[in-house]
Amino acid sequence: MKNWPNWEEIFIKYRYPILIILLGLILTAFGVLFYKKDVLAPQTKVEVLNAIAVSQTGMDITTEIAGSVVRPGVYKMPSGSRIDDLLILSGGFSGDADRTWTEKYLNRAGVLTDGQKIYIPQSGEISAK
Repeated sequence: MKNWPNWEEIFIKYRYPILIILLGLILTAFGVLFYKKDVLAPQTKVEVLNAIAVSQTGMDITTEIAGSVVRPGVYKMPSGSRIDDLLILSGGFSGDADRTWTEKYLNRAGVLTDGQKIYIPQSGEISAK
């Protein structure tokens, strides 16, 4: 008859390396979970913006803001208004806004033009290239 290994003896002999490996796998799994899902710090922050400080020049422009803002829509603003002023009027970024993209690519100090549309993407909407 074939001599099968005695698993109890193997486990007792190698119990510490087995436990260390299992503990390492568990800690690695939790680390990946926390890193990927932002479990410790979920992205539910909403940015509070101050009131508009724009000089009136007499002419109005009409602009649109869409995507991940609190109140998307079409807004009539004084000429010379900035993108940041439009964000303030629309209530600021919503909780699911892609803040990394906006920090890199949205010039909040840019001057708005008549008929311009600003789109704020959701997190994960724009794939990294």
